[in-house]
Amino acid sequence: MELKPRQQQAHTAIFNALEKGITRQLVALPTGVGKTVLAAHVAKQFERVLFLAHRQELVAQTSATMNRVAPEVPQGFIMQGRHDPAPFTVGMIQTVYNRLNRINPEAFDLVVLDECHHSAAKTWRTVADHFTPRLRLGLSATPERADGAPLSNLFDAIVYSLTLGDAVNEGYLVAPKCVQVTTHTNLDRVRCTAGDFNQGDLERTLNTSRRNR
Repeated sequence: MELKPRQQQAHTAIFNALEKGITRQLVALPTGVGKTVLAAHVAKQFERVLFLAHRQELVAQTSATMNRVAPEVPQGFIMQGRHDPAPFTVGMIQTVYNRLNRINPEAFDLVVLDECHHSAAKTWRTVADHFTPRLRLGLSATPERADGAPLSNLFDAIVYSLTLGDAVNEGYLVAPKCVQVTTHTNLDRVRCTAGDFNQGDLERTLNTSRRNR
């Protein structure tokens, strides 16, 4: 599973920045361009990797991607019901947060924060600051948080970025077709959690018979 040109550029930028002493990096690539594949190739250059995700399906997707990129690398998981760190470990952020007292801060030399626009939240910050890796790498399609909270306390530089428009123009993504449906739903009462709409509030507000029609 080889890197495409833009992924290769990002890969090179990461290690060039690391050579310059930039150890807390952020890479911004649109959804669909292959951030996880990029991270898997970066991970091959490190001995002990922790890939942090915040949803169960991302744990499975990350593991499957790493199996395709580097099937020879042993994998482990830190998640509900499992605690078996390995050279490449995928961790659910909340589980890792709850088990920090069991994990040596020096256990990993690469820590990847997937969907890192969440990382200004307390849980993410606490986990990120617990570890002392050679490289902290944040991945995001949207490196600006909806609530305006800064990411600068976690990352020193955006070492590579690709806009959605450029990804479309260069053939990495198909051009979007946008459809706007106007409703009378008001989101003012929907709370924000870690920079995103609270899922429970959002579902109760949006999933109504009138709006669904």
